[in-house]
Amino acid sequence: VLADEEPFALYVPELVNAGPLPDAGATIENSDAARIAGALPESLTGHVSSVTVDGPDARFALRAGGEVRLGDPATIDLDDALAAAEAVRASLGDRVVSYIDVRVPGAPVVGP
Repeated sequence: VLADEEPFALYVPELVNAGPLPDAGATIENSDAARIAGALPESLTGHVSSVTVDGPDARFALRAGGEVRLGDPATIDLDDALAAAEAVRASLGDRVVSYIDVRVPGAPVVGP
């Protein structure tokens, strides 16, 4: 934890539903949202505004708009899903879409 609601953490994604927030300097334990945020490749981190986990639904919001749907955090292959998400996001250039679905990393789907 860097801080509680500090604006200096511009490129650190917000963790939504990550459980109780420990004091600054402590580590968030057993949080799928924190695990996903920690696994973001460097090329994607600055593009992600928040990571949300609602039960079997993990997703992250892109700063430019839209979201990336990852699926069930207990079963996703995070490395493959994040690689697919970054490849699709990069291929879109400046085009904003409502979602990128990488629940099946080998067959990503882009929503309008």
